[in-house]
Amino acid sequence: MPIRVRLALLFALGTALAMGVGGVVFVAELSSGLRASVLTSLQIRIDAISQQFPDAGSGGGIQDPGVPLTPGSVGTEDLIQFLGAGGRIVDASGPGTSRPLLSATELVAARRHPLVIERSLASQPHRFLLLATSTGQADPSVLVVGQSLATVDQAIGRVSLEIAFGGAIGVVAAAFAAWLLAGASLRPVELMRRQAAKLSEHDTDAVLAVPRSRDEIASLARTFNGLLDRLHRALSRQRGFVSVAGHELRSPLAILKSELELAGRPGRTRSELAEAVDLAAIETERIIHLADDLLLLSQSDEQALDLRLEPTDLRPVVGKSLDGFGTRAAEQGVTIELVAPSQLVADADGRRYRRILDNVIDNALRHAPRNSTVVVRLEARGDAAVLEVVDQGPGFPPSFLPRAFERFSRPDESRNRDRGGTGLGLAIVRSLTEAHGGEATVENGPAGGAVVRISIPIRHPMVTDGALPDDARSP
Repeated sequence: MPIRVRLALLFALGTALAMGVGGVVFVAELSSGLRASVLTSLQIRIDAISQQFPDAGSGGGIQDPGVPLTPGSVGTEDLIQFLGAGGRIVDASGPGTSRPLLSATELVAARRHPLVIERSLASQPHRFLLLATSTGQADPSVLVVGQSLATVDQAIGRVSLEIAFGGAIGVVAAAFAAWLLAGASLRPVELMRRQAAKLSEHDTDAVLAVPRSRDEIASLARTFNGLLDRLHRALSRQRGFVSVAGHELRSPLAILKSELELAGRPGRTRSELAEAVDLAAIETERIIHLADDLLLLSQSDEQALDLRLEPTDLRPVVGKSLDGFGTRAAEQGVTIELVAPSQLVADADGRRYRRILDNVIDNALRHAPRNSTVVVRLEARGDAAVLEVVDQGPGFPPSFLPRAFERFSRPDESRNRDRGGTGLGLAIVRSLTEAHGGEATVENGPAGGAVVRISIPIRHPMVTDGALPDDARSP
């Protein structure tokens, strides 16, 4: 059901409920007020009639010369009945007074205190309000006066009808007003919906019109525009990712194709064929490595990384990673120095944590000059295991720092591509670190060189301090 219809029905229901409750209360108050007025009138009549009573013991009736006191001899709106001892009718006038108006119990109560009764009388279409009171302390007689409630019933009926008719009009008017108000309020939303329906993946700069009103709908439009901006940037990054990935794959594939074509030419020597196969294998390995990196990042985007967190001693993981870079460091004339406790246990996936280390150390060795030192420091800081890799290279260009973890981002495009870098290493580091619930940062050291810092939570603290610089690998 449309919101506009629901709002109209809700307003109609609320108005009907309010007017119904208000009408009931008003009619009840009006009825009470009219009955109180009738009761006051009856009290005045009793007071007037009481002055006509004969002295106690005279045995006379009501002294009202000129007024017939035979039952039923007066109008249908008023009645008077004078009951003696035992409930015997002494005098009476008005409709329905041929029989005692009070029961024996009511007669006893009326002798003690004034009694108000609302009662229907035989052959009378309307109820009567009766007031009964004793004529004196020593006299057991009771005087009953009454008045028809026809006028009260008619007034209540007219008012109830008017309230019902007016309430129906009010409910319809409220529903119509709510319909118009909802339409006016939702018109900007409908406009935004139509604009959003026209958007396509090619509308990279499209935004929704923001209403001039400073209300929730304007805030909603700004929120949607913010969402569109993030989607546009994500789409742009995705397109850039696909474009650069295609470019990165094209280069090794082109080299591989050339080598295979050369190898297939007649007259090639055995050594030339072996060299072509070796180059093809290198480029194939590069393609496999790039495809593996792209798959890992895709799994990270889909939050589908197969991460098995368990209590892991990080010290041996770091040591194995450094062992793998020993030969390369020696060839480059770089010393790798490890500073770590003998044991530091954290919840981690050892295989994925090793991948983080390999990427960070590989990045450091790419930029470390000959005869320099790369320091790998592992330590516990509060509730986190922090790994820092510091090199003595030129450091990151300041303009590169904000985008260091972006995919295919390189501080020096030509140099890194020639040396085999794809620009995915640090992006993978951040993805795997965040999958561990940690944080990855980069900065330049105060004395130069790059500092890559990896921090993951320690959920099972177990730190054993050993000898501090405990390991060094030199050329």
